[in-house]
Amino acid sequence: MQNNLSSGFLVPDTLRTRWTLLLEDCKTALPALLARLGGVDFFLHDSDHSYIHQMWEFLTAWPYLSGGGILATDDLSDNTALFDLSRQVTSPMTITDRGHTFGAIRKVTSDGHGRPSEKALRGMELAKHMGIAAPRIIEYNKNGVAIKADGAEVPRSLYSETELKMLE
Repeated sequence: MQNNLSSGFLVPDTLRTRWTLLLEDCKTALPALLARLGGVDFFLHDSDHSYIHQMWEFLTAWPYLSGGGILATDDLSDNTALFDLSRQVTSPMTITDRGHTFGAIRKVTSDGHGRPSEKALRGMELAKHMGIAAPRIIEYNKNGVAIKADGAEVPRSLYSETELKMLE
């Protein structure tokens, strides 16, 4: 990381009140945080990439992941943890085409549902068109239209006619 940047530099000012940096042992902080939140729609692993630690994080987060939620990791080629989790939970896995270094699993519920919300899918699609393979933060306006991805403004040319009307 560049010297002038600190943890959380991508969090927009409008979301700072909802962001907290926890500098604690993951083995105690993650279970407590997930229990307090009650559930998450997106979980990104980006810490210790040993197989044992990744599987522990994945298996800790999975029960709290909502139907249609996404569990993702970078540095996919370090080990087989995400592949093994995908087989264990029988949910499909996606790998990016950028060097096979980013992978994600979408949680499908027992009734076969669990599709991510249209809002989440559209935000991810816009970020992808902006060249952001795995956005950490997508900011929405009051009408639910994605307006920023990792702090970068979504270009107006990427919006549908309906979304353009909802920007006003």
